Amino acid sequence: MAQAEARQVGYAPLEAEAALARGTLLLSLQRNVDAAPVLTEARTIALRERMVPLAVEAAARKIFVEQMEHADPVALERDIAVFEPMSRGIVGDHIAHPLLLNNIGAAYMAAEQPAVAARYFAAAREARPPSLTDNVELMIIESNVAMTTADDAARERVALAAWEGRRALLGDSHLMTLQAGDMYGRFIRDPKRALPIMDSVCARYHHFHPDLRGERVHCEAYRALLLEATGARAAATQTYTDAAAIGATVGEETAWLWTTLAWADARRLAGAADVAAIVAPLITWASTPEQSWRRLHGAHALLSSALARHACGGRELPEAIAAYRDVARTLLLAEPEIRLAVAGREDELVCPDR
Repeated sequence: MAQAEARQVGYAPLEAEAALARGTLLLSLQRNVDAAPVLTEARTIALRERMVPLAVEAAARKIFVEQMEHADPVALERDIAVFEPMSRGIVGDHIAHPLLLNNIGAAYMAAEQPAVAARYFAAAREARPPSLTDNVELMIIESNVAMTTADDAARERVALAAWEGRRALLGDSHLMTLQAGDMYGRFIRDPKRALPIMDSVCARYHHFHPDLRGERVHCEAYRALLLEATGARAAATQTYTDAAAIGATVGEETAWLWTTLAWADARRLAGAADVAAIVAPLITWASTPEQSWRRLHGAHALLSSALARHACGGRELPEAIAAYRDVARTLLLAEPEIRLAVAGREDELVCPDR
């Protein structure tokens, strides 16, 4: 509505501002496909009108949208060559430059180049003025720095600091606080230490954000994995089942995949024979080779299916473990290590003499 009204006025700078605002809103709603052309329009108008800060901000958001949907290194390098030098010359705006660097880092993470991503995240942190340490949007930089910190203890410290910073500024129950707490919990290698963190985060999602069912499924499914890893098999089965029920009627794509995986893992622990059928559509969906996050979920689905059908001496589970390990090799999250440990333990139960 605001963008249409701005067009009616016919004042180009107002059109650029309205397009950027609408594109940012669509991005926040995870409507990436819809956001891309709106951000392109904002960037184009801003460049034409020599509104450099707005052009760089629109470019930063467009990079994030496009590279998350479809990694394109040629387009990324072209955008960096144009907008990164432009962003360094901005006067009077302290958000566009660090935001651009951060989103370039996110694009390189999606392209499975964590070392390059780490350099951009560090540069984004350096470019952020001290006065903007508490800027809500730029707080993501700390979480991204944690995501690319190689040392386990250091990574936990950075993630904990990011969570505590959001708690101090926004309160315990703000969505961005919960997102940081969720990430912190996923960096902890010890399931027994991670579980209370995820218990707290998931409970707050349930109480304060009941309509965010996709986020709730994601949180509860990981909590179920931690319960399974700590030996609480019955509780894990129930938690996987509850997670799948939360997301059963959500049409959004990521909620669908988390719901499918949660239901498959619930059925796996229940000893059901339908796990392969449950995950079959997801495995087809995950076959897009240039999107590592899709491949990771596909490998998770294959692993769950293999565990459900595992027989001592069979090759399906070892091959699924190898495939999952290969896809997850660049991730510093604890989930791959914990999931593989669970798979190994299941293998030992089936083949105790091996």
